[in-house]
Amino acid sequence: MTKVTIDGKQIDVPEATTILDAAEKLGISIPTLCYLKGISPGSVCRMCSVEVEKVARLVPSCSYPVSEGMIVKTESQRIRAARRMVLELILANHAQKCQSCNLKGGQCEFLKLSKEYWVEGLPVCNECKLSPEACYLNRGILCLGPITQLGCEGICTTHGYSCQGCRGPIRHAEDGVKAFERYGFKVEDVLWAARKYSGGSRHFDELSRSLAK
Repeated sequence: MTKVTIDGKQIDVPEATTILDAAEKLGISIPTLCYLKGISPGSVCRMCSVEVEKVARLVPSCSYPVSEGMIVKTESQRIRAARRMVLELILANHAQKCQSCNLKGGQCEFLKLSKEYWVEGLPVCNECKLSPEACYLNRGILCLGPITQLGCEGICTTHGYSCQGCRGPIRHAEDGVKAFERYGFKVEDVLWAARKYSGGSRHFDELSRSLAK
């Protein structure tokens, strides 16, 4: 048996056990995307990277075997930054069709992780199915679609409701701000609506500054 310490917890596991499997036995969750136990060897997406004491680089926990006396850390600023980068790289080449995806409704692990690590993509309006005539903004109804991150599990615009901003504002809201200006909405009204879901967060503060410019 091999003794390993993960996030301060010690465990004895068989030789050749991966860090991911050892962590699972300890009840420690490490995010994965490409790894399928018994099917895929992983090590492709690097979402599961962790720090190992005396090893300079981050290592993929899904394929890296434990060794006697190994000390592992699964959470740190360095690790979170690396995982964010993985998600951003995937997002850059990922077809964002969340509302029509078979995995919508809470089944998409990529969406869950994007939310957890606050990796944003395009605004809701990018996938809105409403015609120009049916567009809420065109009809004078406040819709937060121009500044809300795409990928929520809500049915809003698909079922005929204006976007309420439940996923929170995108960080770079300049284009969305211009949209509200074009449609004649007051800054105060937009902030009042957005405050319901993201008020008090730094993202809301950034949105406030963008709208105030």
